[in-house]
Amino acid sequence: MKKISQIMVLLLCTFCLISCQKDSSNPTSSDQTGSNPTGSNLPSAKIQASATFGEAPLTVTFTDKSTGQVTSSLWEFSDGSSASGSSISRTYTQAGSYWTRLTVTGPGGTNSITQNISVSAPIQKVTLSNLKCIINNTTQVVTLQVSCHFENYANQSKVVGLYWVIYNVANARFEYVKSSCNSNAPNGVLGVLMPLKPNSNDITLSTGAYFNFSCFPDRTSGKIYYAMARVYDKSESNLVTDPNSSILAQSYPSLSNNVSVKWN
Repeated sequence: MKKISQIMVLLLCTFCLISCQKDSSNPTSSDQTGSNPTGSNLPSAKIQASATFGEAPLTVTFTDKSTGQVTSSLWEFSDGSSASGSSISRTYTQAGSYWTRLTVTGPGGTNSITQNISVSAPIQKVTLSNLKCIINNTTQVVTLQVSCHFENYANQSKVVGLYWVIYNVANARFEYVKSSCNSNAPNGVLGVLMPLKPNSNDITLSTGAYFNFSCFPDRTSGKIYYAMARVYDKSESNLVTDPNSSILAQSYPSLSNNVSVKWN
């Protein structure tokens, strides 16, 4: 009987040993997830954009800054086109809203990110500079010159007005000079209207007008006429006096001698 008990104990120990060896060679699923969690190799898409908004034309460089294990990448754009590469440049010539999507793929799967771009219309600007008055006593001609700088006005006609004003001491203000000798200016104002048409987005054009001495109604000694230049957005004949006329740029009368006529 004692021998039978020893045999049973031996069999039980053998069974337990075999079971322990079997369990140690096959870890459970929870252990597998812990040591190698699902998605640990998933790449993270990231875009670096040199600009996200601005005036047209706007050039933007997109750079792939994704992290993780990446085996391939794809750029997609709002116009339906696509490209590949670590860095892509796009130029937006029209105002509007655009997007760029970067999709990266790796051993762990696929990840995407979208970058929005906002493009506004270019701001139009006109500036006046170098207003000059040249007096020729021999020919008795006064020449008035001014430079007009246009930004984003390609192939758009604008009207430049060159006028003469005098300072009214009683009213403490400048007033237009009235003269009947010049028919190019409306309402008898001494001046001219000249259309200009810039041929590029950013250009400086110079214009000039000639005025005979006889055009100035008062040439008594000490009388001073000052020059004024204006750029208008339309060309109606009543630009000078029409309060609804839009003045894009204006050079206020200067008291310096280089933009005035003083009779001796």
